[in-house]
Amino acid sequence: MLTALTLLLLSGFNAVIPTTAPTLETLVLFQEQEEEQQPVEVEKEEEKAPTPEEAIAGLEAAKKAKNPLDLALALEVFGSIEGKAVVKFVSKLLKDKDDGIRLEAIKALRWNPHPDATKELVKQKKNKKITENRECGVEYIYALGQKGGSKCLDILTDGLRYTAADGIKQRIQAIGRIRDIDSVEALMSLMTSGKGRRDSAPNMNDLRVSLKVLTGEDLGRKSIDWIQWWNKNRKSLKISAEPWPLDKRQQFQWDKLWASPKEKEDMKKKAQKNLKETDEKESDEF
Repeated sequence: MLTALTLLLLSGFNAVIPTTAPTLETLVLFQEQEEEQQPVEVEKEEEKAPTPEEAIAGLEAAKKAKNPLDLALALEVFGSIEGKAVVKFVSKLLKDKDDGIRLEAIKALRWNPHPDATKELVKQKKNKKITENRECGVEYIYALGQKGGSKCLDILTDGLRYTAADGIKQRIQAIGRIRDIDSVEALMSLMTSGKGRRDSAPNMNDLRVSLKVLTGEDLGRKSIDWIQWWNKNRKSLKISAEPWPLDKRQQFQWDKLWASPKEKEDMKKKAQKNLKETDEKESDEF
């Protein structure tokens, strides 16, 4: 066991070290200094988002640097700042020769709340640099699902079939986020397309999740059960304004899929806080 004098030495206590054992007064003074030196957690103020003017300045500077990595980072930082000029700048990069730049431009428009962001994304439906690139194509599908609306739904359902293997899972998920009866129609048409669909359709788990979010129903993995339900309810079915809840695990995955970068960071902080509180509680109990 460490003596009081050893503790003083190890702590770097700034005092003349006595030749005899420290007195009670010395130990009290040492404890008081230790408490004063304990770091105090100060909650950081939330940083203010850049203005549209600052965002444009940052994007232009990165573009002039002619380094794709700099521009990609600038898009990540400034591209989602709400503003007509920002959307206009970012949209020009959707045909950039660099795959990474196009990918970050799509992401930026996905999270940019300005109405023009949706319009610019819709315009890209025939942009082969996006639709024929695996990463850009997947992000484009998610961006359309994020924005929603009939024009986005039309793009997502155009040519929707199992033979179009690339992006089928992402299309199903994106359609499930757009709260429209036409979304259910598209998913059910996909389920019943092709041969042998009376048992379990391909991507059945994804179809079930999207249909449950849209309708609140979960009729299992057999297509025939869904088909019978749809034939009975298709004319009377109403889509609620809010999505129907999923089970805990599915809900977490669904929320994470559609959470913005800031929302994901908040989710991470909340999880870390809960874990810390659990550890402290268990430590106290021990």
